[in-house]
Amino acid sequence: YSFDIVNQTTGVAEDTINKPYRPIVSGLMTLQGAQQRWALIWVLSPLLAFWLSGVHAALWAFLWQVGVGFCYVWPRFNSPVMRNVFIFVATFILLSFPNTILVEQYKDRNLHSVLRFALAAWSAAVIQIQEFHDVKGDRVSGKRTLPVVLGQEKIRVMRHVTAWVFFITNAGFLWWGLKLAPSSVYQHSIHAVGVMQFITGIVVGLRVVRSSSVEVDKFTYHCWLMPLFWLLIVYIGRLST
Repeated sequence: YSFDIVNQTTGVAEDTINKPYRPIVSGLMTLQGAQQRWALIWVLSPLLAFWLSGVHAALWAFLWQVGVGFCYVWPRFNSPVMRNVFIFVATFILLSFPNTILVEQYKDRNLHSVLRFALAAWSAAVIQIQEFHDVKGDRVSGKRTLPVVLGQEKIRVMRHVTAWVFFITNAGFLWWGLKLAPSSVYQHSIHAVGVMQFITGIVVGLRVVRSSSVEVDKFTYHCWLMPLFWLLIVYIGRLST
C-alpha cells in the first residue's frame, strides 16, 4: 500500500486512460485524501515494522519508501532504464524485508542474497510485459516506457526479445535447481517446482509473442506473470535449503 498510494497519487494522468476504475480517477477519493493517506502510511509503516519485528525490518521498510520516493516523487527520472532499475531494487527489498523477519526467529532459513539478486534481476528483465497494455496512457501522459520509446513498429521485436528472456532465464532457473537439488532435503520438491516454473515461463513467453490485443496482454500479466513470480519465490525458497 505504501507504494500503491504513491503510484496512484502521482499517476492520475496515465490512470485516466489506463485504469479509469482507480479511486482518484473515478471520483471515489480526492487527490487531497490520497495525499493524506500517503503521509499516514509512510509514517506508520516503518514504525509498525519496528514495533513488530525490530530495527532491521524497520530499515527495510524505510529503504522501500526511499526507493519509491526516488523513482515516483523526486527526481523521478522519466526513463525506461530507471523503471527496470526500480523493479530490480524494489524486488530485492521486498524479498529482503520478510526474510529479515523470518531470520529473527529461524536463523537457518536465511534466503541467500545471491538468490534474492537473481530473482530481482529476472523481474527487471521481464517487467516490460506490463507496459504492453499501458502504451496508450503512457504515451498521452508523457511516460517514457520501452514501448513508447521504441515506437509501434519495434514493439513486435521487443515482444520476441521478451519471450526469449523468459525461455532462457526460466531454463536457467531449472538448471540451477538441478545442480543444487542433490544437496537439499527438499530434492523432489525442487525438481517439481523447477519444472512448473519452467513450463509457466514458456507459456508466458509464447503468450507475449502471440498476443493480439490489450485484453490478452492484461490477462497474461495478471493471470500468468504474477503466479509465475510467486512460483519463483517458492522455488528460490527451496533452493536456499
